[in-house]
Amino acid sequence: MLATPDRELGRLRAQARAWAPAAAQLLDQLGVGPGWTCADLGCGPIGILDLLARRVGRRGRVVGVDRHPAALLTALDATRRLPNVALVPATLPTTGLPRRGFDFVHARLVGQEAGAGPLLDEMIALARPGGWIAIEEPGREPWTIDPAPADYERLASRVTGRFLRRRSAIGPALIEQFRRRGLRRIGSRVHRLEFRGGHPYAVMPAFALAGARTWLVARGVPRPTLDRLAEALETAATDRRVRHQSFPLWQVWARRPT
Repeated sequence: MLATPDRELGRLRAQARAWAPAAAQLLDQLGVGPGWTCADLGCGPIGILDLLARRVGRRGRVVGVDRHPAALLTALDATRRLPNVALVPATLPTTGLPRRGFDFVHARLVGQEAGAGPLLDEMIALARPGGWIAIEEPGREPWTIDPAPADYERLASRVTGRFLRRRSAIGPALIEQFRRRGLRRIGSRVHRLEFRGGHPYAVMPAFALAGARTWLVARGVPRPTLDRLAEALETAATDRRVRHQSFPLWQVWARRPT
């Protein structure tokens, strides 16, 4: 987690809501439906657990996996009225879940932490023959803000590079990872969000800067510069005159061979 637990959980909930339409499009395209058994790895406080639970119905089952106790407690409360959802504490890429037990296995924005290769190997192991696997990870382009605060454009690419240090987990590289493992019916799509300040997800640049602060200071960025930028990003998150465009989110999916 990047900040205090409450603020970080709020950011993760906002992130889940922001990307929910893209996730719903993916689930509908793959035909996730009644009776399916699904896993959401790195689900955080909600992930796509609710989207999956509604689609698989009473005969289906959804398992959420996360390593943060606070996130799992929040997810437990959020899914209390969804009896087909179970939560499992585990540190990715390992899960301890049954092999070949899932019709659909999903992970979003956890490849940098878990490692794309080991994570994908675990997802393949969990999927039944013919089951679907889908990973959502960012592209290389940074979040843009218009008008941009002073120093933001100069530092945004460095912050993005800090969090995308695992090149194998960047969107376009995932396609090659899928191919190397012999997966079938590989597909991909890229989404970007556009909104104004005041949107709950507009806090993301400020969170990213906070998470990279120590790293930037160690590389010579003055603390006063970071203090001014942090204040400006907090303002940009709430100012409705400011336009935001998110980082690109790559969705890559495929089927495990039968």
